[in-house]
Amino acid sequence: MRRVLMSTLAAAALFGCRRPPAPAIPMGPPKPPGPPRPPLVEAPASAPTVKWSQAFDRACTGSITPPVVSADDASVAFCSRLFETKHGAFEVNIPIGVAAILPDGRLLSNDYEGHWKVGTPNGAKKTSTDGSLSSIFAISPDGKRFATFEDDSIVVRELDPLKEVASIDVGEVSPEPIVGFFADERATAIVPGDCKTKRRRNKDGSEWRETKCASRSWMVVEGDKLVKLRDAADIESVAFAAAGNRAIVRRSGGARAVVALPGGETIVELPNDARDEVGPFALDRDGARVAYLDERGVVVQAIENKTLRELARVDGAMPSELVLAADGKTLYLADNSRMLVLREGEPERQVAVASYAATPPKGFAPFRAQCPNDGEPPNTGDDDLCRARQRAFGESGSLVDEGRSMLLPEGHLRAFLDKENFIEVYVTAVDAAEYPEKDDKAWAKSIVSASVWSGSEKGVEKTIKMRGSRAFDYAEFWRGGCDPKDIYVSAFERDGLLYRVRIEVPPEHPQKELTPLFKAFVDEPFGSGDVSAHAFVKPPRAPDGPC
Repeated sequence: MRRVLMSTLAAAALFGCRRPPAPAIPMGPPKPPGPPRPPLVEAPASAPTVKWSQAFDRACTGSITPPVVSADDASVAFCSRLFETKHGAFEVNIPIGVAAILPDGRLLSNDYEGHWKVGTPNGAKKTSTDGSLSSIFAISPDGKRFATFEDDSIVVRELDPLKEVASIDVGEVSPEPIVGFFADERATAIVPGDCKTKRRRNKDGSEWRETKCASRSWMVVEGDKLVKLRDAADIESVAFAAAGNRAIVRRSGGARAVVALPGGETIVELPNDARDEVGPFALDRDGARVAYLDERGVVVQAIENKTLRELARVDGAMPSELVLAADGKTLYLADNSRMLVLREGEPERQVAVASYAATPPKGFAPFRAQCPNDGEPPNTGDDDLCRARQRAFGESGSLVDEGRSMLLPEGHLRAFLDKENFIEVYVTAVDAAEYPEKDDKAWAKSIVSASVWSGSEKGVEKTIKMRGSRAFDYAEFWRGGCDPKDIYVSAFERDGLLYRVRIEVPPEHPQKELTPLFKAFVDEPFGSGDVSAHAFVKPPRAPDGPC
């Protein structure tokens, strides 16, 4: 009884005692409604993320410049070719060394022979001035001037007319200066200082020298002088927004940030880059969007109130170049053999799976593909895996055979070797949208123009033989250099893909011996037995010597 009573008292202490209900209070007439309550104020919702998809990708046989995109994002120059950017259609071959596409469509380029030139895409020269090739390049926000680093000098030139307006000698420095422009059109540079150069001689008599600099300064071009703005000793790399209002800086140790210009105030920090090699990064024109490499691959982010919002990601991609279009809605990823283009809101395209099956003649063996990722055995890969990795912008891979290797051709499907007779066969399949011409002959000429050595198009076009609609053959004969050969190519458009079979033989190889090769590698796999379509034309004489 006592235990029950104590429990009851404890409950009363915790929860209180129940009271009898209070008497009802009489209600008067209802009061008139008061003023409406203001709605609750909510924090603005994050902008919805729009999906990014691949717009197109294009092959290259060795680009020496990153993709160069026009200010209106209508054209992109890559690997001596100009493409429109909506579908990636090939437009025209262009001069080597294009550095900028000007607002009126003209191209600024260096001819690798000591001249800067401004001309039309077809190569017609408008103006030219002396100047060395330079990978250190920037164009002003208004597109009227550009800056380079040439022969130990920071050089600023006007474009119309094309002439030098400043050349400032900075001496022998290492690393090379970085140049850019501020929003007020002033040229700026990050320049090493306090440099010492050591000269040495090797045992064989050859000389070498090494330059080390103890400091760096962020400077601005004022007339024919450099004026220091602030110390920049810890800055390793910079990418400027085209408008000149912001930049990405990478500091020693891998710290990265987007900063305001010209003052250098931090707008937002980016994840650290722990790799020894400085990876690429880019801003759109106004510095509102950023693209860079992180530990997973490539990421595109919007800068919103000093924070980052992820827009797109390409896991596993490790390009050497990144370029954002002016509006930040298109990203160009590139290395020296391929350009991949992603676009915000781009509808996903269903690309057909390439297929090819052939029974090689006696004497042929597969030329195997290998594409090991870091940590994988060197012989990792086969044709299908390496093609998939190539399309995902991963390890580009190689064709390997008994100590010989070569870069994997873009769109690789299969390759075969007849080592005894020095015959090579390469089968590829790429996006057919690169060549949208409706007229079959114009379509064939466009493919030839984009595929052969510059200057040889007209001669090769004369060898074209059509195989009906969207299929043709052509021949190309290499006689210069140390690797002369006869090349016979068959092209077919099937299910949105452009297939090419390329048969390479020694100079003046008997064409009657090619018929079995066409049958095995072309006619039977593609169901096209039109022997008259083979591009058998009389080849030029073989060279007398090896080179």
